[in-house]
Amino acid sequence: MIDNLKPYGAFIENTIRPLFEEVRYMLDIAQESGLNLTEKNLSKVLNMTGRWYLINTLIESAKTIIIVGIVSYTAWLICKWTT
Repeated sequence: MIDNLKPYGAFIENTIRPLFEEVRYMLDIAQESGLNLTEKNLSKVLNMTGRWYLINTLIESAKTIIIVGIVSYTAWLICKWTT
């Protein structure tokens, strides 16, 4: 049973802990440079970033669908004219 837990411990030790240390380091640097990092400010920034990411993803998806539609329509017209 304990052998089954070793991969989880290794994951936490080698992935999660360094990630938390990097985030702590970045927050320390930001505070030293004079940025006011509170929970409310970070929440606003993360919400705004998430919203812009969603908007960007929707625009990119619409662009891809439109391009695929134009190419498909052009291919259909070419096939229609050649037969």
